[in-house]
Amino acid sequence: MNARIYFNTLIVAMLLCLAASGSAQEAEVEIAALSVTSKPAGYRVYLDGEFIGFSPLQNFVILPGEHTVVIRPHALPSWVIPDWQQVIQAAPGDTLRLAARFKRAFLIQSVPFPAHAYLNGKLLGDTPLYVALDCDEKATVTLKKDGYLDAYALCDPSGNTRIDVTLQSVATFWKKQKIKDQDISLHKRKYRRYTFISAAASVVAGVTTVLFRKEADRAYQNYLQATDPQQMDRYFSDAQRYDTYSSVAFGLFQASFAVGFYFFLRSSTQ
Repeated sequence: MNARIYFNTLIVAMLLCLAASGSAQEAEVEIAALSVTSKPAGYRVYLDGEFIGFSPLQNFVILPGEHTVVIRPHALPSWVIPDWQQVIQAAPGDTLRLAARFKRAFLIQSVPFPAHAYLNGKLLGDTPLYVALDCDEKATVTLKKDGYLDAYALCDPSGNTRIDVTLQSVATFWKKQKIKDQDISLHKRKYRRYTFISAAASVVAGVTTVLFRKEADRAYQNYLQATDPQQMDRYFSDAQRYDTYSSVAFGLFQASFAVGFYFFLRSSTQ
């Protein structure tokens, strides 16, 4: 009796072990893996409506069968950048890899508004508006409005997603341009006047240099021809004095010429 009970218990235990082993092997087979990447990264990933993490997501365990994967750029659904969604069919042992590429939305506002927005010559709409571009795309949007100068909004992936543009009226532009032209003309006249004054000073200094040089030469010649020691000393002193005057006048000539040339350049470049 005891031997039969022992034998039946042994049979039941063996059957339970076999059943457990088969269930484990079956469980190992009946799973799949999911990997998700997105550009840009860091977006929310949902599996069948349940949040499972942020992209990139590597080897997330899922059950075989049909699933819906949603990648959402924002915490809530947005019409500006819609969710990325795909239905997948996972078989046991599969490793599914999904890659999503999103656009980047730029909000362009203008003062005043509305203004027509063009990209590559194509009308996008009127401001304020959203412009969706590839996440690494750079573009320039042209804003046009009657009575205003064209303005430009630079959509740069490394910059802000909100771009505020102030349009300048044609009347204001020409008024400012007229004031600017008047200022430039005033500066030119001023520097031309300074140029003429410097040129006159250069002429006077140059003539003075020549006259003092001649006086110095004359005094030196008198010194060479004189025989009276007192006259020799006087002529020599005169020659030295006029030579000093000539050197100073020549220095003034050089300085006034340089200043005049500087004013001339300023009058030409304003």
